[in-house]
Amino acid sequence: MNNGWKKVANVYNDVEAAIIQDILQLEGIESMVYYRSGTGYLKILTGNIIGTKGADICVAPEDEGRALEIIRIFKEEEITDDEE
Repeated sequence: MNNGWKKVANVYNDVEAAIIQDILQLEGIESMVYYRSGTGYLKILTGNIIGTKGADICVAPEDEGRALEIIRIFKEEEITDDEE
């Protein structure tokens, strides 16, 4: 990743990206979204992430472990909510 940032998630829509970024921010972790292979241009034109590669959420190397654990818990809770 650029400037040493580490990828912690790949998402395919803006809503999921925003939720993950908000959760990380609440935990004091700065993040950025890196649009893959031209997806950023499509977002500018259409207002949404379109494409098969989506976008990567990246954090500083020192936050990578914590961010991965936070995202893992979020995704587990998301699956549990879907099953109810």
